[in-house]
Amino acid sequence: MIKKNFINIQFLSFVSVGLSAAIIHWSARLILNLYYDFILSVIVSYFLALFYAFCLNFIFVFKNKKNKIIKIFKYIFINLFFFPIVFLSSINLNILFLNLNLSYHSEVAHGLSIMIPAIISFIIYKYNIFIDHER
Repeated sequence: MIKKNFINIQFLSFVSVGLSAAIIHWSARLILNLYYDFILSVIVSYFLALFYAFCLNFIFVFKNKKNKIIKIFKYIFINLFFFPIVFLSSINLNILFLNLNLSYHSEVAHGLSIMIPAIISFIIYKYNIFIDHER
């Protein structure tokens, strides 16, 4: 099962999209943090990266173009579920790293938090959101 699901071109494409979305998420948060506080920057950058990742996953990874509207709503729903996980872990890790006097505490906290839902989201996307129900 692991080889079939995780050692293939689709998974490597998903990881590439995920890495690029994480870079967009992280970079957007850094830029937004110049103008807004950490919390608002995390929120806005999350939704920017969400849109970016959906488009790339839809076009390049899970190439099923049927039921586009349903896929969009499922994708949004799943990522709204993951949002509190990323958001709360960003805040709590930031506080922890700040108390430990770590340099770049907010950057490290946010970067680690972005990675938390990666594998679980691939399984959900592959077998729920982007699955072809009309086979």
